[in-house]
Amino acid sequence: MNGTLDVRVHRGAEPPRSWHALLDANAAPGFTHLTVWTRALAERLPGRSGLWLTAERGGTPLAGLVLLETRRGPFRVVEGHYDGTSGSPLVADGISGEAAASAVVALLAKLDEETGGPLVLTTALHLSGDWDHALAPELEGRGFVREAVPVAVMSLSGGVEHVERHLMKKNRRNERNKALRRGCVTGVTDDPAILDEFYPIYRKAARRWGTAPTDRGLLGDLLAGGEGRVFCTTVRFEGDLLGAHFNLMDGDTVTAWLAASVRERSRELFPSTLLVWTDIEESCRRGAAWLDLGAHGGQAGVANFKKLVGTEETIRGSYTRHTAGGRLWRLLRRLRRKGRA
Repeated sequence: MNGTLDVRVHRGAEPPRSWHALLDANAAPGFTHLTVWTRALAERLPGRSGLWLTAERGGTPLAGLVLLETRRGPFRVVEGHYDGTSGSPLVADGISGEAAASAVVALLAKLDEETGGPLVLTTALHLSGDWDHALAPELEGRGFVREAVPVAVMSLSGGVEHVERHLMKKNRRNERNKALRRGCVTGVTDDPAILDEFYPIYRKAARRWGTAPTDRGLLGDLLAGGEGRVFCTTVRFEGDLLGAHFNLMDGDTVTAWLAASVRERSRELFPSTLLVWTDIEESCRRGAAWLDLGAHGGQAGVANFKKLVGTEETIRGSYTRHTAGGRLWRLLRRLRRKGRA
């Protein structure tokens, strides 16, 4: 393919035409590459906008990168992920490895150009798998600092029976069996109405964790517009919801993005264990190769729970670069706090 490699930049809630062409040229784009994801973030989160970079040659898009740009007065924060999700380059199928590599390097050079000014506080990317290893030298050479993030994943290649017999530990199987014998009922839904029951449970859990809950409107938009790639697994007892997992189907991986259950029933009805089991069943039904239960956030109990349900640990790279503007912003915040002391 001849011609100059050109990287175009587009901002807004909707992607440019070239991004749609790139999606059409890739058989398995990630969920965070889809229009519904960035549109929902831009429309529901204050000050946010989509930032699309597309590398084209002769008018044909070869690769792209979508990020979230947040404005704080005159300052900006640019992130290639949101709330624990990963964001990686999207490459058209059928192009050579050399062409793909050149296009992605050009994307990172344009990202460097767009975020190198003094008003940019932070630029961040969260990469998994091969992208983490492939882009580490390039990103670190551009001043990004890599943090290794351990994540719990489960291989589903052997199917449900293999997971049950060879991966899930006996005590977790016993918890699942007790919960079912005691009358718990599992389910799967993509109806946004589930948020009427789930969101209060999730919001209460977020207060306990000391984190801000993800916007309810955003979750509703994703369920309504996710075209079957967004769904909740649920556990009920005597009709009452005990908990749910908010899942994203991302290529060959199902990611349990958000999760919460009624803490008071955990010791007798084990909703967390039953939710993971339902994730496994539904993921296998959908033909997924992996179930991603996310990071443990340094909580040993959470890490141990995930290990006992049958996960293995993989490492992802979280890349962050604080520019001169970011250092100035942090200095001003420290001075304000000292002035209030």
